[in-house]
Amino acid sequence: MKSTIRTATHFRQASRQGFTLTELLVVILILVVLAVITVTVTRNARLGASKVSDMNNLRNLAAAAMSAGNDSAGRLPQIHDQNSVYPYYLVGREKLEAAGIFKESCYAPGRNIMGGAPQYEWWFRSTANTPVHYVYCANDANVPTSAWFLKNGTVTKPTKSEYRGATPYETIIEDRTKAFARNVTDDAWYPVLWVGICRDYGGSKVAALMQNGEPLGVNTMYLDGHAEWVPKKQMKSRYVGGGVTVYF
Repeated sequence: MKSTIRTATHFRQASRQGFTLTELLVVILILVVLAVITVTVTRNARLGASKVSDMNNLRNLAAAAMSAGNDSAGRLPQIHDQNSVYPYYLVGREKLEAAGIFKESCYAPGRNIMGGAPQYEWWFRSTANTPVHYVYCANDANVPTSAWFLKNGTVTKPTKSEYRGATPYETIIEDRTKAFARNVTDDAWYPVLWVGICRDYGGSKVAALMQNGEPLGVNTMYLDGHAEWVPKKQMKSRYVGGGVTVYF
């Protein structure tokens, strides 16, 4: 009987003591680790979803551009504002829609993108509040000397390993009018049709997919119909003009 009373008393005393400091620290550590894992998994999932959505947008834009080109004897649509020095201003909505390019296809994959929504500074020229998040890399100048890529800025020549055309690299690389394709069958320095925005302007970097103010990479759509993710470490400065540097 006395043993039973002592056991009950000891149990009540132990219960009143609660958790020890060590036990509390262990629990807190476990919760912190779980929180970090959850945040990391959620962030990676959001990034993956953004990249997929971004890639789908690029495929839609490429399909529209290629279709418009095939309807015009291979001539890719003229959708740049030729009066601008910047390589991301597009012509008005009417001309874009006539080429099958609709504003819904030109949005980035969400406002809650990695690193927060940057302050976009480019627009459809005749349509207010319509941000564009992709660069159209077809050289749509009517004559070579008026090409905005060449006249108002500098295009960096690709290395031989980067060039994918059929014309010998040593031949085509000296022709500045071949920096970007004008027809669906063109050889060009860069056989890129659309690319996700990645540029710096006044020292600030802006990209469709960012983290901590730095680009994570860009999705790039090529003339041959394939698209790929180009991580930051593989991106290079391709165009410099008007205080803007564009990377892909």
